[in-house]
Amino acid sequence: MSDWKRSGLCLCCSVDVAGCGHCLHASKRKWTNVVDLYQPQVGWAELPLLSICQTALKRRKTAAQTQILILHDTMGEMAVSQAEDADCTARVHTVEVCALDRIGHVDVLLALAMGFDHVLLQKLVAPDTMAIQHQETEMVRAMGGNGRLDLFGSVHRLAEILQALPEITGSWRHETAVVVASRRATARACAAVLLPTALAPVPLPADAPYGTVQLDASACTMCQSCVWLCPTDALSISEQKSELLFVESSCIQCGMCRSICPEDALQLKPRLDPFARADTRKVLHKAEPFHCTSCGEPFAVKSMMDRLLARIWGGRGVQASEEVLQLIPLCSACRAQENQQPRHRRQPDAVQLRSEARRKQ
Repeated sequence: MSDWKRSGLCLCCSVDVAGCGHCLHASKRKWTNVVDLYQPQVGWAELPLLSICQTALKRRKTAAQTQILILHDTMGEMAVSQAEDADCTARVHTVEVCALDRIGHVDVLLALAMGFDHVLLQKLVAPDTMAIQHQETEMVRAMGGNGRLDLFGSVHRLAEILQALPEITGSWRHETAVVVASRRATARACAAVLLPTALAPVPLPADAPYGTVQLDASACTMCQSCVWLCPTDALSISEQKSELLFVESSCIQCGMCRSICPEDALQLKPRLDPFARADTRKVLHKAEPFHCTSCGEPFAVKSMMDRLLARIWGGRGVQASEEVLQLIPLCSACRAQENQQPRHRRQPDAVQLRSEARRKQ
């Protein structure tokens, strides 16, 4: 007979919404010492299994007995109850979750990195949630949980898995996962714990929210469209306006940069680099800067400025007055200073700009 503990977890938003202490998904069940209401703490990531994992980690560090976490909903309660009589000698903790579809790859990775040797997850049967669960479990396996996560859809499958697991697995071999203020960063920290020997980024399934971008530097014109549209600031421009920078840990693989690029120069590559190098900004593309004709500071890309001036002086749909032409090759600070001067003191250098533009055509 296994060392079996059963509890429940309510993921309803608040006491007021749930209604007088009842779980929205199981109206007959009140919160008790067995059923816990999860309420995220301000400034911390939303990790509903954190307290369970912390308890398991303390116990696992002092004992070599295998610890198993079973996550299920009300539909899987009967299967879990019947499986309790299975020939399993490990320590088992079952948690009935009111909204099992809200348990994602971050929660499973946290359990595997903080005390549990194996996680058993009940299969979801609704078509929409089943597809999401499949994607989440594939990410868990790719991010260090391969061989330590199983899905069950019946009591026979659950009993079969439990009987195959060893009673003793030796001393705990993982360092404590770092829990930070976002689920995304916590997942990366857990992956670093579960993949201690990884030297290169780990490939992930398609549509995973982690990855990098590949740039065709020969096609990039530094138009900055991708930077303007990036929702997480994974892409940015250097202060000199001549370098395209990228932070891999911030990229969610949304594809907006790829869709907006007029030159089709960007491609997405799902992968996970769980180490500190993914937090640093790296240069994707570097172009020759254009220097302000007044102060000499770089503020734009030379190739784009040359094309703009060529279009103006070539009469190809772009027109500008002499005063505007004087401001074009100036940085923002010099433009502001120039605008503050009396008009009669301005010295437009249009002739020089015209000759340079025509020479580049």
